[in-house]
Amino acid sequence: ELDLRNNRIGPTGGEALGQMLAQNRSLQRLDLRWNNILDSGAQSILDGLSRNHTIKSIPLAGNKISVHLMDAIKKALKRNLEEERRKEAISDAQKLVAEELALKDLKLPENSTDRKSPPPTPFWGLGNRVPESRLGEVEGELIDRMARHHVRAEKEMKRMRVELAQERTKADELAQKLEAEMAIRETIEREAEGKLRSSVSEKLELSEHVISQSQKLDQERKERHEASRKLALAKEQLSHLSEQIRILDETHRTQEAASQTTIDDLRTQLRGLHVEFERATTGFEDRAVRLERVAKHEIEMREAERASEARNRETVDRKHKEEILHLR
Repeated sequence: ELDLRNNRIGPTGGEALGQMLAQNRSLQRLDLRWNNILDSGAQSILDGLSRNHTIKSIPLAGNKISVHLMDAIKKALKRNLEEERRKEAISDAQKLVAEELALKDLKLPENSTDRKSPPPTPFWGLGNRVPESRLGEVEGELIDRMARHHVRAEKEMKRMRVELAQERTKADELAQKLEAEMAIRETIEREAEGKLRSSVSEKLELSEHVISQSQKLDQERKERHEASRKLALAKEQLSHLSEQIRILDETHRTQEAASQTTIDDLRTQLRGLHVEFERATTGFEDRAVRLERVAKHEIEMREAERASEARNRETVDRKHKEEILHLR
């Protein structure tokens, strides 16, 4: 057995393993799960199995192998299992045949006059030689014993054949169980592979999220650095403005003192102007009274003229009407 799980073998390693399987005659189980062998490596393994009749199991979950290649590899492994069972059955049959032939080849011991040969085995407590009067009895006894032994041998052969059939049935059941277990294992491995892929995708999403968060943190750091730089610049500007305000304040105080003097001068001038304004106002009031009187007189004259014109117009109208009446 050789365990090569999770070794990152890849397609190139799969090709090397296929060449190894074509030459190996002792390995019975090769675990290649989670090695990313792909179809090219699986094809090399299948080619190696065509010349290997000893390996019985090759788990291949987690290698991204297509279904038809997996089925072909399963068939090759099943062929090896059936070949091993056939060889075991042939071996058992050969043993039974050998035992049966050994029982059939049993013969009576022959009396030998050669002094160099070992003495014959005594029967029923007799010496090395059997009396001639007992030869028929001994021969019959031997024949009976051989018949009983042959019957026992046949019974034993039948029993062994039954046991062999039972063993074959058990082997078939075991093979079916193994196939079912392999199918279950493949299902479990596929589910595990799916979970692993899901876990990997979740980890990738998490890593992407972490990268995104780190990028955001970097952006925030840059923004903070920029804000700090702007704050330092603002502090410098504020200090400069404070200095300017101080200078302006001093200038304002100086100007305020000068302005106060100017204001006092302006107030003095304003008082003089006020006196002159009052004088001018008094003259203006006198002129206004006179102008008002003249305006009233002119208005009265205009009203008198208008009244005179109205009377003249009425007189003319009346005369005109009288002339019209006279002409009628």
